[in-house]
Amino acid sequence: MGRPRQYEREEILGRAMEFFWLKGYDGASTADLATALGVNRATMYAEFGSKHALYQLSLRYYLEHTVPGFIGELLPEDAGLDAMLTVLGRFEAEATHTDPRWGCMICAAASETASYDEETRDVVAQYVGLLRGAFRNALGNAAGGRGLDCDAWAAKLTATLLGLFVLI
Repeated sequence: MGRPRQYEREEILGRAMEFFWLKGYDGASTADLATALGVNRATMYAEFGSKHALYQLSLRYYLEHTVPGFIGELLPEDAGLDAMLTVLGRFEAEATHTDPRWGCMICAAASETASYDEETRDVVAQYVGLLRGAFRNALGNAAGGRGLDCDAWAAKLTATLLGLFVLI
């Protein structure tokens, strides 16, 4: 019988997300990653398989657990103009934050690893699709059938928001 786990998987994923968010994929050495997670390398590899696999899980963890905190007001079916203004105001405030990690982990991944990593491209596409869909819905509710091209405006708002995060 093996030894019982001395860690919680979700807690480790949260720490990994924070570490990759701060360091990026290329800036995260395996040794530093294991230290930041509070586990040894053998445990890290046994649980997650590889640094790359842990990175991908971290990106998905960010998408599921962090992104809703930034854009949550846009996600309800009845979101409208107030929700868009709240979210855009939040991103404006983030642009002046001094924490070196601030910015979007997925935007950073898009510029760091998506050019050669299909799994990262998939997460980036999910993120962009989530933002566009949320903006499209909120714009549709705000326009109230007044003939606004919600798809085009959702694409513009998404590109603007992502551009802000790249700059941050």
